[in-house]
Amino acid sequence: MRGTEQNERKYYFAGVNRIAMRAPQGCSASLRKNGTLTWLLTDHLGSTSVTVNASGNPVFQDLS
Repeated sequence: MRGTEQNERKYYFAGVNRIAMRAPQGCSASLRKNGTLTWLLTDHLGSTSVTVNASGNPVFQDLS
């Protein structure tokens, strides 16, 4: 932690399902850029495989 800056991610839920994430501004990872809200899309097993921004553009995709 630098000064008063917090480095924690915030998750948003719909019932028990995690649907979105917001991380602190200044994080270097593309998922957490500028503290924007990132939507978490799951596959048929419930694993997060794609994350998209507010425009629906993929930010990260796990193709494994």
